[in-house]
Amino acid sequence: SQPQIATSLTEGRTVRVLFYNGLLDYFAEAGYGITLFTEALNVPAFTDEFSRPDLDLAPLHSVRTSTLATRAFWARRWLSRRHNGLLLDRYLSWEEKRFYPAESDYIASFKAKRPELLLTTHAHLPREAPLLTAAHELGIPSLGIVRSWDNVYKGIRSRPQHLAVWN
Repeated sequence: SQPQIATSLTEGRTVRVLFYNGLLDYFAEAGYGITLFTEALNVPAFTDEFSRPDLDLAPLHSVRTSTLATRAFWARRWLSRRHNGLLLDRYLSWEEKRFYPAESDYIASFKAKRPELLLTTHAHLPREAPLLTAAHELGIPSLGIVRSWDNVYKGIRSRPQHLAVWN
């Protein structure tokens, strides 16, 4: 069967920067089918423009934020500066399960498609975190995009295994 890539789309400028510059074509030419998790699923102009045989659209759910989740984020930043890898790993695991549990339809999609990679397109937003939790639970590698080097220090809310930075 055709190898798969899963990706997410959280905002319009990502369409301009990635899709209009050929990301979907690149995956298709390499022989990959793509599952795109997006809120734009219900925007006819988007679906009309980007519908193609190798692309499956799936809903990207909104994430509830809370004061406690924000405090947990700041606690993570504090812990990361303490250079205690074991404690930080445990904390990250707890934070992911507590505030960003995997959605059942993300798990079902990943089990059905078995993507070789989850590419998230905006690591600064928590919106992709439950998608990443599902990938982590199923052992699917993840790569997150950070807009630029200076944004790394502003805080990465989701936790992909690897990061790529625009240059």
